[in-house]
Amino acid sequence: MLTQTLPVTVLSFPAVRPVSGASIYDSLRSMDLFSQWPDADVLKLSSMGRERRLDKGDVLIRQDESNGRHLFLVMTGEATVTWEDAQGVELLLATLGTGDMAGEMELFDGGPHCATVRAATAVRVLAFHREDILRVLKEKPEHAMGFLGEISRRLRQSNRRITGICNHKTPRRVASILVSMLDERGVRMKDSDGRRCVLLRQRPTQRRIAELAGTTRETVSRLFTRWEGWCEDRNNDLMIYEEAKLRRMAGEE
Repeated sequence: MLTQTLPVTVLSFPAVRPVSGASIYDSLRSMDLFSQWPDADVLKLSSMGRERRLDKGDVLIRQDESNGRHLFLVMTGEATVTWEDAQGVELLLATLGTGDMAGEMELFDGGPHCATVRAATAVRVLAFHREDILRVLKEKPEHAMGFLGEISRRLRQSNRRITGICNHKTPRRVASILVSMLDERGVRMKDSDGRRCVLLRQRPTQRRIAELAGTTRETVSRLFTRWEGWCEDRNNDLMIYEEAKLRRMAGEE
């Protein structure tokens, strides 16, 4: 997928502002990564965080830059993770939302950033100095497993996306994107008519799904029309009524 390069703003790190410890604590406690940490550890981490605000299009992390001094946690909004090859072809690897991390790989090896993270909407993130996070993990090494698990999950997701774009037809790629989203934040429930479904709240736009799948918005729109009856779009939420069918289309069953 060849994308047009747009002018962007790269924010310097001094553009941070402190937020209350209670606010940071509540944000961290609501994230899966920290949900099992003891209160004392979450409180300690809360004292280290600073908030950054980004407008749509602002760059948080730029590929190949060697300034991996911070770990970022998304509080609100969405950001894209993209990788660009030597010919300028850009591949969208992931979309980050509330509770997701950025800069976690550089946290451990201190190397240059392997991808660019750009705000897709207005975004608020918590920024932590690399040294502070590493000090916490050295004191409590059991917490490092959560970070390693998140890195493993992201790498697996990226590999699946790259393999899918290279080897699979469009319907399977789109189905795979939706399955990944369901696995990350889908909620099994019954609708107002008592029908069982999986709910994906505030799904990405059809254009965003198209970018993730390496296709066009028009193609995604046609697929959604073809899937009506078991895949329904309601007020920007997506209701999947035949999860097994979607997983078969994605090649998982």
